[in-house]
Parts: sequence; structure tokens; C-alpha cells
Amino acid sequence: MSAEQNTLLGVDAIQQRMTCSALVARQIKDAFVTVEQLLDAVESEKPLTEVDGVGPKTKEVIEEWYETSEEREQDARAATFTRTSSTSATITFHNSWADALGIEEVDA
Repeated sequence: MSAEQNTLLGVDAIQQRMTCSALVARQIKDAFVTVEQLLDAVESEKPLTEVDGVGPKTKEVIEEWYETSEEREQDARAATFTRTSSTSATITFHNSWADALGIEEVDA
């Protein structure tokens, strides 16, 4: 797989899919740049806790997500909305992780 096809991780997307705190999401984002790197680590024989920045709680969150990753990806939103003040908000668009997970996307 070429670098152009890799799916970059984002904190909001990690929080949404892994139902974790922003702190844990940042730890995952710091430990893995792409979804593909995350999957390689999860699927390897090497314990996740040997990856810099991955402790027992982060490992637990990643493994729980991995067990249900296909269902969670199907339920994932394409964007999140965060109110930043009474008159403004931030909309963050999220890349689909389906390709990295080997899930065929079907248009609804």
C-alpha cells in the first residue's frame, strides 16, 4: 500500500470510534500516525504495550475497538460538530477507516 492511500488518525475520529477520552485518543494518535500502523501493531505478535506511548489502559481501549471495529466503522459519523462559543463552532470531517479495515463501503 502506498503512502498516499494511508488513512491518517485524528483525535476526534479516534474518540468517536474507540469511545475513549481525548487524552487516550491523543496517546493513540501520538503512538500511531495511520490506521494501517495501528492495525499492524494490533495484529502483530508483539504486545501493544511495547509500543511507545501505549500503556495498559490504552491497550485495553485499542483491543476493545479492534474486536468490534467493523460495526464501529459502520456507525461512525463522517464529521463531528463542536461548539467553541455561543456564536461559533468547529466542524471536523473524518476520513473513513473502511478501506484500511478491509470493509467494503456501500452507498446508502
